[in-house]
Amino acid sequence: MTQDFGHLRDAGPADWPAVLALNAESVQHLSPMDEARLGDLAAAACYFRVVDMEGAIAGFLMAFRKGASYDGQIFRLFNERASDFVYIDRIVVGSEYRGQHIASRLYDDVARFARESDSETLTCEVNVVPPNPASLHFHTQHGFQEIGRHKAGEKTVALLAREL
Repeated sequence: MTQDFGHLRDAGPADWPAVLALNAESVQHLSPMDEARLGDLAAAACYFRVVDMEGAIAGFLMAFRKGASYDGQIFRLFNERASDFVYIDRIVVGSEYRGQHIASRLYDDVARFARESDSETLTCEVNVVPPNPASLHFHTQHGFQEIGRHKAGEKTVALLAREL
């Protein structure tokens, strides 16, 4: 039996209901997003792709290039400090699709995109307070290193970077 790895493709407005549902499912690790916010983010993103499993959106990844018109607090930190980068703002894989290497496939694809766009670095952040050990482990396995931390209220994130 062969495993269906789905179709990796650019996201479009028809995918937005599924993207919003996935974001809501994992909102404890992300910032909330409604349709208007998604439209703004999609317009500013350099990379916004989904994995389509026979018509169902299994996951998505959204990223921004240095200088993008994006108001995210951590993105602004990287924008001030890094020479060039692609910032992974959010990645979500639906609970029923976890363990199928969808996140790794999206990360490999965004790394390819960043290299082809002549970017030097991939950046992101991971919650350390409250802790997200699975995400820290995943990012370590994908070559990310902690370059700092940022505290905002009750939340602390590790700032991560991967040279390309």
